[in-house]
Amino acid sequence: MMLFNRIKRLRRPAAIACAIVWISAFVATHLPSEQVIGLNLSDVLLHVLGYIGLTTAFYLSLVVWGVNRLLRWMLVPVVMGIYGAFDELTQPFFGRQAAWSDYLANLAGMLLAVAAAECILALARLIGQADR
Repeated sequence: MMLFNRIKRLRRPAAIACAIVWISAFVATHLPSEQVIGLNLSDVLLHVLGYIGLTTAFYLSLVVWGVNRLLRWMLVPVVMGIYGAFDELTQPFFGRQAAWSDYLANLAGMLLAVAAAECILALARLIGQADR
């Protein structure tokens, strides 16, 4: 019961952190391309890394809010898929280019984040059972 109360206290900070990450990512992906700081990384890698961050923030927020695993598995791909499409389709309005390769990289980042989060949660459950 103590663990539940500790996790419950993280709900608001998790939601705020998730919103900050998403707003920051939206602004960064919609800056005109000449204003983007060069990181010497491939565009596809930047998309994968960006969507790992976005998905992790969203996924962990859902965990903290008590959304069950099945609903997370259904909700995250739908939300991230729609947002990824929206992200790509609105970039031309800001002097950027939409690309299928970027969208597929977004989805790959989402899948990697979900897999990593589930592995971490499974490990936490195992450790929790071992402590009993």
